[in-house]
Amino acid sequence: MTITLSSPMFPAPADGATSVRIAPVISEPVTGFGTAVVVPRCNFAGFCMYCGLRACQDSECIRSYTASFWAVCETCGGAAADEWGTRCPAHCMLGVIEVFPDTPGAVSAASWVVAP
Repeated sequence: MTITLSSPMFPAPADGATSVRIAPVISEPVTGFGTAVVVPRCNFAGFCMYCGLRACQDSECIRSYTASFWAVCETCGGAAADEWGTRCPAHCMLGVIEVFPDTPGAVSAASWVVAP
């Protein structure tokens, strides 16, 4: 899937790209807290979670992300915030956290990464 950067609030990246390729989110059932979903490497505005740059294509960021594993946050149970909107004290990412590969319920980012 490709999204086009067309908002005046978010100008095109310095390299002139006008779109960002994103992968569909695929979830896998896990035991314990529900379903773990791997978060995208770039946030919804197109900024990389590793280097903080928009439309990042850095091979080290891509390698780090592809090697990552994710699980539902045990602190908030995947809610990411409480009923008053207070953010999870574990600072999870949308209710999931990066974990070691042998963590129960871990989902590999590589299992759903779409090649550019």
